Parts: sequence; structure tokens; C-alpha cells
Amino acid sequence: MHAALAIRLALTLIFGLAQIGRAVADDGYEATISNALDEYAHGRWEEAQALFAHAHQLRPSARTLRGMGLAAFETRQYVAAIGHLRAALADPRRPLTPEQKSAAEILIERASAFVVRLEIDVSPSDAQLFADGRPLERAKDGSALLDGGAHQLVVSAPGYEEQMRSVQWTAGTTAQLSIRLVKKLSSEPAEASRGAAPTAASGPHEQTRFRTGKWIAVGFTGATLALTGVAVSLRELHARRYNDRCLGPPDTRASSCGSRREAADIWKLTAIGAGAATVGLSALSATLFVLGARESSVERALSVCRPDPLALGVQCAARF
Repeated sequence: MHAALAIRLALTLIFGLAQIGRAVADDGYEATISNALDEYAHGRWEEAQALFAHAHQLRPSARTLRGMGLAAFETRQYVAAIGHLRAALADPRRPLTPEQKSAAEILIERASAFVVRLEIDVSPSDAQLFADGRPLERAKDGSALLDGGAHQLVVSAPGYEEQMRSVQWTAGTTAQLSIRLVKKLSSEPAEASRGAAPTAASGPHEQTRFRTGKWIAVGFTGATLALTGVAVSLRELHARRYNDRCLGPPDTRASSCGSRREAADIWKLTAIGAGAATVGLSALSATLFVLGARESSVERALSVCRPDPLALGVQCAARF
């Protein structure tokens, strides 16, 4: 009975191992590799590269990395080819044979002649670099490799203005890239205002010159306007009394008719003069308000100005 139980357990174990082996075999790796080799043999490099990449996702190894590197070299993606082949030489999973290693090293040397070696000098040192929307991988010495031709470079760092550059380099050359990022204005308004040299626009006299004048003009405008109203009212009063008492027969006219007519004429002239003064003072007040607003905008703009060594000038947060 014990022997039968042992045989049954052994058969169950064998069957389970067979199922696991079949599941591994059915992951599509072998078929993907076969298709990749077929595409490579027929010169369809991009298709082969995609299939090798898919096989690497299924079972990553030095062999799949080598296939990706070979296909990338044929599509003239020399930087990608160098990266895949170097990874293949270092990967311990299904390592390359001595012949394959030698061929990979030769291909790396050939690809290195078709790339641009970029010597990078960026400030701040922790700035991130992107080439054509992808992070630019840098060596320990700070240099990087790029395929020849046109590229869109973006350099960014927290607290700094992002810089974008369109560049074009010839393959097989060494190029220099030097970028100094500028700090964002919003991050240092206090420092900029403290470090700014005092100017005439920041003095107390400049701040109060138009403010005092415009309110004085407003006060005089109100006074002349009130005087105009009073003069018009008194002129109407004297004119009405003159019409009531002095336009009848001579024997009915009051003795004060002459003085009332003179008073009406005086208040008429006063109303005209006060009205003209009101118009003039109103225009002066409006002019002082406009000048004061412009002065305030200039002061606000100058308060956040700071030297910009790249532009050899001054950068300000506002335009005026």
C-alpha cells in the first residue's frame, strides 16, 4: 500500500512538472525569437528590433539584449546600439559566448564612430537634461552620447527657468554644451528688492509727489464746483427778484432795482469764472492721477528687477 502511494505521488509530481514546463514553453518566447531572427535575416531591422525587445520582456538575458543592439545598429540608432551591446556584455543571464562578446565589442567600436560625444557643463549641477523628450543618459564624467543630426534639448531644475535649445551636430564629432539656468523671479522677490540700489523712483519724495498734488487739485475742484453752484443760485435769486419788482411801471419800481441788477450780473460773472476753474482743475486732477498710476507701476517693476549676467542687462518681472 505504501508503494502504491509513493508511485502515485511520483506520478503527480512528474505531471505537475510537465505542466509547468508546458506553461513556460507556451509563453511565446521561442516563437518571438524565431520571428525576430527571420525578420533580421530579411533585413527588416525595425521589426526585428521590436520582436527582440518583446522577447527581452518575456525572458530578459544577454542574448535578447544582443539582438536588440544588432537591430538598432542596422537602423542607425547607434547610441541605442551601444547601450544594448554594453548591457549584453555585462548581463550574467544566458551570457554571450566568447565569439559573441568579441563581435559585440567590435560593433560598439564601430558605432562609437557614428555618434556625437557631448561634453556638458550645466549649472546647477543637478539639472535634468532631456533630448527629444527622453532623459539624456550621462556618463560618470558628465558626458553623453547622441546620434548625429538635429535634436531638441531641454534643461530644467527646481526653482530655475527651463531652457530649450534646438541643436544640430555632425556624427563622429565632439561637441560642447554649456548652459547656465536662471532662477525664477517669483522665488526671490525679497532678495531682489533688498539688493537693488536705491534710485530716485524709490525715494519718499517720488512716492508722495503726485499723491499730494492730485488730492490738492481734487480739493480745489470741489471748492470751485461748490462756488459755481452757489453763484448760479444767487444769480437766479437776484434775477427773479429784479423781474418781479423792477419790470413794471416806473412808479411801481422799488428803489433797490439798480443794486439787484448789479448783484445778478456779479453772480453771473462769478458762476462763469468758477465753472471755468472747475473744468481746468478737473483736467489737472485727472492728469495727476494718470501720472501717479504710471509712477506706481514703474516703482513696482523696478522693485523686482535684478541683474542678468547672461543678457548683460537687467531682467524685471513687469513690462512698462
